[in-house]
Amino acid sequence: MNPRILQTCSALAVIAVGLVIPSSSSAQSQTQGNRLAFEVASVKPSTPEGRGGGIKPMPGGQTYVATNIPLRLMMMSVYRISDSQIVGEPNWMDTEPWDVDAKAEYPSRLDQLHEMFQTLLADRFKLRFHRESKEIVSYVLSVDKSECG
Repeated sequence: MNPRILQTCSALAVIAVGLVIPSSSSAQSQTQGNRLAFEVASVKPSTPEGRGGGIKPMPGGQTYVATNIPLRLMMMSVYRISDSQIVGEPNWMDTEPWDVDAKAEYPSRLDQLHEMFQTLLADRFKLRFHRESKEIVSYVLSVDKSECG
């Protein structure tokens, strides 16, 4: 038996990222195509002296905050993907930290907040991407049952 097998891996390929639109604006709760969106959001570069960082929904289900965090990490969090699933992005997505403060019109479930944050990233960073599947080589370790008598 060959322990090497091919697996299918889903990747999120970033194909274009533009400049950020002004740092504060108001958005409707439902945008074109019935995408969920925050009512109000602020997106701005972090201050140079910023320390630490993180991204999290706040209690109450209405606010989502990211502090001093690169766009790549925001994408990993709200799309629930791993680092290796993002390919083709510009270098600044890993190195330039951002602050985001977004508020929904009404309390929402976590999956709705993630969808709102995805809409925010697409709108403010002009993020365009596609999903693709790739076959990758991997190794599987298993116990030989004939040896475990």
